[in-house]
Amino acid sequence: MTRAYFNTAQSLLRQVAKHVLQNIDRVDRVKRLTHPETSRPVISVALDIENEISSRLQSLYPTHSILLEYGGLKQALETDEHDQYHWVCDPLDGVENFMSGLPSMSISLALFHNRHCILSLVYQPITDDLYTATSGEGALLNGKKIRARKQPYQQESLIMLSGTGAVDQAINEIQGMSKVEISLGNIRQIGSTSLSLALHASGAADLFYARNISFCSLSAGLHIAKEAGARIKKSQKNDLQIERVISLLTQN
Repeated sequence: MTRAYFNTAQSLLRQVAKHVLQNIDRVDRVKRLTHPETSRPVISVALDIENEISSRLQSLYPTHSILLEYGGLKQALETDEHDQYHWVCDPLDGVENFMSGLPSMSISLALFHNRHCILSLVYQPITDDLYTATSGEGALLNGKKIRARKQPYQQESLIMLSGTGAVDQAINEIQGMSKVEISLGNIRQIGSTSLSLALHASGAADLFYARNISFCSLSAGLHIAKEAGARIKKSQKNDLQIERVISLLTQN
């Protein structure tokens, strides 16, 4: 059954990517709105993606609930007391990049079964790269196995940062875990949490560090990193907000 969910999610992500591709070079047409249900600020492209994903998933799986980055929780249309599934979606992780014309963003989906993540997808519409993971089966990039290993040619650790908060607090904490002095050349901040984690899972960065991240932005990427073999520590503020995440690659 997981394979059927994967096929649906993969097709859906590529389908909704048209909203990004059709507007990436015409951001003057994109509107900044207030979400009609939650009053959260949202751009029209993200809202269109979110609406299309939630509508399609609820049509196909009426017993599944959906947690949306901007629209909040959409309860299942039908009740199944034994098997509880819910999807977690960030329709456009990297909104400010998109609005600035920077081609670094992703659309992410994760599927939870009885509160355990079983399937995750992070799609980069500009490059057509799809990162995926299925519980117990590892992580893939465009269908090929990836493994979170420290690259042997790197002399110093590369660090991927994400989230909000004071930069000096993050650097001080990371420095405390490193034997090598952290410099600007070690740091990457690409403005998309799920994409940062997916890249980290593929070995592009040795350490991922984030503070104050929404559950929707983090879920899929974190599952991919875990399935790729990264060592992860996290603390949560509540069900919707992650206070801190540190993910480390394994050594060769």
